[in-house]
Amino acid sequence: MNLALQAPFKLFKEQREDLVVLANNSHWANFSEMGAGKTLPSALLSKGVIEDGHCDYAIIVTPKIVVSDWYEVFTDMIVCDAKELVRVYRAPRRVRKFMSLKPIIIVTYETIADDIDRFYKLALDHKVMITIDEAHYLKNHSSQRTKKLTKLSRLCTRVYLLTGSPITNGLKNAYSYINILRPGKYYNSFDHFKRAHMRFKKRMLIMYIGTQKVSDILDGFSMRHMKRDMHDLPEVTFKVRKIEWDPTQLKLYKIFLRDSILELDTKFIEGMNAGALLVRAHQIITNPMQLDLPCDSLKFKQISLDMEGISGKVVIYAHYRHTIKRLKEQLKEYNPAVIFGGISDVDAQKEKFKHDDSCRLMIAHPQSAGVGTNFSVSSHVFFFEYSYDLDSFDQAISRLDRPGQKNPVTVIAYAVRGSVEINKMLPKLVEKKDFSVNLLKDKKELVRFLEVTDIKE
Repeated sequence: MNLALQAPFKLFKEQREDLVVLANNSHWANFSEMGAGKTLPSALLSKGVIEDGHCDYAIIVTPKIVVSDWYEVFTDMIVCDAKELVRVYRAPRRVRKFMSLKPIIIVTYETIADDIDRFYKLALDHKVMITIDEAHYLKNHSSQRTKKLTKLSRLCTRVYLLTGSPITNGLKNAYSYINILRPGKYYNSFDHFKRAHMRFKKRMLIMYIGTQKVSDILDGFSMRHMKRDMHDLPEVTFKVRKIEWDPTQLKLYKIFLRDSILELDTKFIEGMNAGALLVRAHQIITNPMQLDLPCDSLKFKQISLDMEGISGKVVIYAHYRHTIKRLKEQLKEYNPAVIFGGISDVDAQKEKFKHDDSCRLMIAHPQSAGVGTNFSVSSHVFFFEYSYDLDSFDQAISRLDRPGQKNPVTVIAYAVRGSVEINKMLPKLVEKKDFSVNLLKDKKELVRFLEVTDIKE
């Protein structure tokens, strides 16, 4: 296998070792942390299996936001004729059926699911390798996306999963990986897996059992490097900024929790189920003005004060679109870049934050600016809003805590005293992280995350 790279790029020792393991195992997972260098060995393997005749095609499935990053690995890092070797399979549906395929195909999750029959046929007619990047996207085994990619993987000669945050949804992620890489070896179905490892009460999951077995199974087909094993990175400090209530806000919040409804002069605000109740309660906590309530969150006053005390670039993560737009307007003196689902020029916003000295601030949704985004020009990050999703929280921090970071990173999570944020959301994130660390057997001294002591009032 030709491992030639363009100057000045070189493989780390761990990357060379990983490449040997991948080459010698046709069905494998690389669960190394974000920033530990998973992409380059996988790209070299894709090229190598084509050149050495082991496979006819190599498919790389990836989120939309990192398609260009994968292509640039071939154009800017690996010695190869990328124009002849690589096809970025991206076009309107009516056009894609006329697109010719090249040996290496980079495709988004959405597009491959839409054109799955074409890729089924490709795998039936040829020897195909598939690499599924950010494989934690397959956490729901029953989703159409996961079902389609699982079926395609079983038709392929070689199958590889990449993700730096493999366990973010309890054991459901683990089942998807096992079902793709070792189908039928340990569990015949998800029901079989569920009976073996999950206990329910009134249809509610209350505990996992036998997690050591799952951990050992994952160990049998995966590798994992911690980025602090490979790189000398600055420290990360976590803080919880405890915010007081606006008196009217607290009154309305308590009424809503008691009655599950708020009756205003012109409308009702209600939650029809547990999920909707949580969303509405969280909106009352973080930005009640988006619900037209006659009060405000003191978070907005606090973020202005915090910005005044920082001289460098800052990242603020928020969850709701209305909050992101309001923060952009309130903090316009910092010429903010903005990334969320309603923004089409994501690359331009990333470049603005990175290279424009007048742009002191990035305001982003953690999922929209998670995978593949580099915010290492900043060392201060505020979680103005967040959810129960460990993956997006972890990924958001890793946008700053990564190779290239020169300064200690400070992570500050806003939480209103006595609210669901401080009583449930942040503790749940810590609980999920602890579960992941134990299942993956991570070196705890290398893990950087919130602790319960950071949250307690």
